[in-house]
Amino acid sequence: MRSLRLGVAGVLLAASLLLGACGGLPRAPEVAFSGIEWQGAGEARGEQQFVLRLALHNPNRSEVRIEAFAAELALDGVPLGHGRAEAPVVLPPEGGGELALVCVGRLDKALALWTQARLTGRNALPYRLSGRATLAGYGEVPLERRGEASLKSLGRWRKGARSDDSPL
Repeated sequence: MRSLRLGVAGVLLAASLLLGACGGLPRAPEVAFSGIEWQGAGEARGEQQFVLRLALHNPNRSEVRIEAFAAELALDGVPLGHGRAEAPVVLPPEGGGELALVCVGRLDKALALWTQARLTGRNALPYRLSGRATLAGYGEVPLERRGEASLKSLGRWRKGARSDDSPL
C-alpha cells in the first residue's frame, strides 16, 4: 500500500512539474495588418516586390524577441507571395511592435482574382497569412491570420502607395 502511495505521489509530482514547465512557454504573438507598400517589379515576369507591415502584439507577461519571421500570403486560396524578415523585433510584455516583411508576389494572379470577383459581384476575397516566427530561446512558433480583403481597398493599391488603413 505504501509503495502505491509513493508511486501515485511520484506521478502527481512529475505531472505538476511538467505542467509548470509548459506554463512557461510563450504564446504566439497576435498578428494584424498595419499597411502595405508596393516596391515595384520583381526579377521574374509577373512578380512584384512589396513590404507588408504587420502589427504584432505580445500576449505574454514576459518580453518576446522575434529573431526571424517567414510567411506566405494567399488570396481566395491562391498563393500569391512569400516574404521574410530577418531583423529582430523585441515585443515588450503584453505590448506591441511592428514588423516589416519584405515580400515577392504574383500580382498578376491577384489582379486576375480581383477581376473575376468583380465580374461575379463579390465585394471581398478571403485571405490567409501563414508563417513561422522564430522566438529567442523557444524555437519556431506557427502564426496564422485569416480574414477578408475588400475589393475596393485592393483596387486602390499602386506602386509607391502606402496603405495605412488596414486593407486586409
